[in-house]
Amino acid sequence: MKHALMGAAMAALLTGLAPAGTAQAQHMSRLDRSAADQAMEAIGLDRSDDTRISYERSDFRAGIYTFTDVTFHYTPEPEETDAVKGAASDEGEVQDREPREIHAARMRFDSPRLDAEGNLLLHGFELEGLSESDEASSFVIQQVRLERPNAEMSADLGRMLRGDEAEESRSRWGLYRFGLLAMDDLTVTGSETDAAFEMHVDRLAFLDYTTDTLGRFEFLGLAVEGETEGEPVAVRLDEISVDGLKTSSYSGLMEALAAGADETELSAVYYATDPEDQMDLFDRAQIRGFDLETPGISATMDEIVMTIDRRRDGFWSHVHMGSLRMVPDASDESGAQLASAFGLLGYDDMEVSLESNSVYDPEAGRAYTTGENYIQLHDGLRLDMAQDFGGYHQYLANIRAMSDRLAQTEDPDQSAALVLEALGPLSINRIAWRLQDLSLLDRAIKAAAGAQGMTPEELRAQSGLMIAAGMMAAPPELPQALVTEAATALTSFVNQGGTLVIEMAPPELLTVADLMAQVESKMFDFAALGLRITAEPPAGD
Repeated sequence: MKHALMGAAMAALLTGLAPAGTAQAQHMSRLDRSAADQAMEAIGLDRSDDTRISYERSDFRAGIYTFTDVTFHYTPEPEETDAVKGAASDEGEVQDREPREIHAARMRFDSPRLDAEGNLLLHGFELEGLSESDEASSFVIQQVRLERPNAEMSADLGRMLRGDEAEESRSRWGLYRFGLLAMDDLTVTGSETDAAFEMHVDRLAFLDYTTDTLGRFEFLGLAVEGETEGEPVAVRLDEISVDGLKTSSYSGLMEALAAGADETELSAVYYATDPEDQMDLFDRAQIRGFDLETPGISATMDEIVMTIDRRRDGFWSHVHMGSLRMVPDASDESGAQLASAFGLLGYDDMEVSLESNSVYDPEAGRAYTTGENYIQLHDGLRLDMAQDFGGYHQYLANIRAMSDRLAQTEDPDQSAALVLEALGPLSINRIAWRLQDLSLLDRAIKAAAGAQGMTPEELRAQSGLMIAAGMMAAPPELPQALVTEAATALTSFVNQGGTLVIEMAPPELLTVADLMAQVESKMFDFAALGLRITAEPPAGD
């Protein structure tokens, strides 16, 4: 299968040749034939070559060089051959590698010519009808297209096609720019035992890459059907897209990945990235139309949409997930247990949605929620959250300052201690949770009462006594008023449902460092928390 995917790897190399860009090159319909011929000769395409790139015929018209019935000849790396053959010769040496071929119906160069140093310049490059197959798998790509590559990218493409022992193109990641890099209609099949599959992708595309941004990334129309351990699996995904990606924020990390950095080096680069840049990473990101069918369970999600809007008063972030729905299959052994658990609560399926709205104001150093912020189990419960923190800019500054220490630390406890240290200046203005019962509490009590041979009313009364007993055993450090308030709220919530509210609003400045100092000294000031625990009756009561 690895061999059959070499063509996809070749397309990936073209996609890997860059993130995308400046559009200085233009289509030259009146390009002189001799200039185009010189460019083709420079990259070794002036004649068909059965050891590298062969073709049936070539044609030049209106600035476009077209090659028809093209074959790319290559020999896999030794490890790939061994993986497929799984054997060595009688002498114990690796068997001779077998040459492979990738076919393309057409290959086009738009406005090909040479610069003053003899490097290829292009307005565009295109492959149509790419395919490869072997006894176990195959792939077909309808089209790979590159538009408006800059000089560095054009030159490296020419070197690759010429078969040069190229310097690591990945190390030149930051030099490339282009207007469009796209792969359309990819189909991959595999027929390995117990792992047969077919995968189709409508489109993978990168648009308008400049020094700082990628205008758009899109991955569209994924459909996978296959088997795992003899059981069918199907995945569908309509879209993953990102608009206005600020690639400069992670350019160092991308370069480190391209250069093959190890875990320690990657950690160092990640922590050295300005945390504030992550607040403005993209304009909009979307995942849409997800559908999974596996043995025992199916899941669907309509969409997740994330937006970041930079305004005069800070970064406004919004997240919306319409519906994530999970349905167990009771007829399948692996899904029967989950279906039984759902059934005890009276559910055939479970559906979750969420909404989040937050703001970070760099000038004020404040991070807070606004509007709706919740996660909801439909016909079950809803958790609303609100938070307001000050000193956030100081926390980010601490993360920047200790980036080297964080990167070099492998001990999880030490890493956690460093993060707590960075969080020290963060001040808590307000934190609130509202847990609203939408029927889950009643379902759970009925199920538990039935299992214990009790009525729901008897179980509620017993639960109230257990809450009271638990509060009587509370540590003496806890203020009695707070204990009584919590017991009253919990008992009310269990007995009648409604909404349980937990809110913390310190009356005076309270930082994370203050809280940690109180914990360590075992002299906790509960009054400084401004903590309230209350219950609200169901709406309409």
